[in-house]
Amino acid sequence: MLHYEARRARGVTLVVGHGYSSSKQNLDGLCAFLASHGFDVWSLDFPGHKLGASGGRLRGVEDLFAAMEAVVRYVRERGAQTVYTVGHSMGATTALCVAGRDPSLAGAVSIATGYGRPTVLDGLA
Repeated sequence: MLHYEARRARGVTLVVGHGYSSSKQNLDGLCAFLASHGFDVWSLDFPGHKLGASGGRLRGVEDLFAAMEAVVRYVRERGAQTVYTVGHSMGATTALCVAGRDPSLAGAVSIATGYGRPTVLDGLA
C-alpha cells in the first residue's frame, strides 16, 4: 500500500485500486496529483497481479472487494471520516461494488470500468 499525504488537507480520504494485471505504481501520477490538491490518498495492490507487490492469488472478485475493504477499514482506524473508493478499470468496478456494499462511504469514482456495468448500481438509484 502506498500513502500519498495530502497537502492543504481537505479532510477527504481516497482509497485507490488499479486495473487488471497492473499495480499501485501505475496510478502514481494520479495519486500524487490528488494529494497535491488536498486529498489523503491510499493506493493498494490487489492480490495475484504480476506487477503488484502483494503476491497471493486472485480467486475471484470477492478477493478484490476484501482487499479494498481492508484498506477502507485501515484508514478509518487511523481517523479518516470522509472516505471515497476510487479505481481504474478492474479497480473502478471494485470501487463501485465496495461503495455499494458500504453505505457509510461518501461515494465512488470510477475511471473506465473494466468489465461491464455491475448490478450493484441498480440499488444506488
